[in-house]
Formats: sequence, C-alpha cells, structure tokens
Amino acid sequence: RHYRATETVAGIRYLDEAPDPAAAIRRLFQGYWGFAQAYRQNKGCLMVNTLNEVAPHDTEVAEIVQENRQALEDAYFRAVRRGKQQGKINKTHPPRALARYLVNTLWGLTTQIKLGIEKKVADDIVKIALSAL
Repeated sequence: RHYRATETVAGIRYLDEAPDPAAAIRRLFQGYWGFAQAYRQNKGCLMVNTLNEVAPHDTEVAEIVQENRQALEDAYFRAVRRGKQQGKINKTHPPRALARYLVNTLWGLTTQIKLGIEKKVADDIVKIALSAL
C-alpha cells in the first residue's frame, strides 16, 4: 500500500495533470529504461515482482496488486481519452483497450529491464508500443 501511495500515485498524478497526455505517455515510456537504471538498479518494479512472486500464493497480496494495476489502467484510460479529444492520439483503438495495452506493455518492459536488456532493445519495445498512439 505504501508503494501505491508513493510510486503509483506519482505516475497517476503526472498523467492526470499533463496538458498533453500523449506527450506524457511518450515521456513515461521513453524515460523508463534510464529511470530503472538510475533508481532501481535493475531490481524491477515492486508491483510486477510481487505479481510474479507473491500474488499467486497470497490472495490478499493479489488483491493489492490488482487494485494498483487497475488504478494505473484508469489513469492511462483518462489520459488516452483526453489525448483522443485533443486529436493527439488516434481513434483506432478504444481508450480502455489502449490503456490496458499500455499498462501491460510497461509492466512487461519492467520485467525485461530487470532481466538486463540493452537500451536498444528497450527502445525497440517502446517504439512499437507508442506506435499504437
């Protein structure tokens, strides 16, 4: 719960307060590799690690991880919807589906960064993910 109150809330606030939500999403994705290197020392994301290692065996923890994921999805949904209204995100994908895709991709990227992928590999993943915008 502390992680959500600090880490997750900061990301949600950033998305909610961004005047250009499409640019905010791009910045989050494009900056994640550097952030992980500088601040997480390739330890990954606590929520993703917990999802993979603890949640399958602990329903209370699984509920916390699900609440966190849902809060992120909702923030991306609001950002995508605003970006579509501004004409900065294409209308091809429904906002909820695109939000789910973005959260899934970001969580997958954190796992790959923890594995130790090179920046070029992360950049390739990010480039394709952002092409959905």
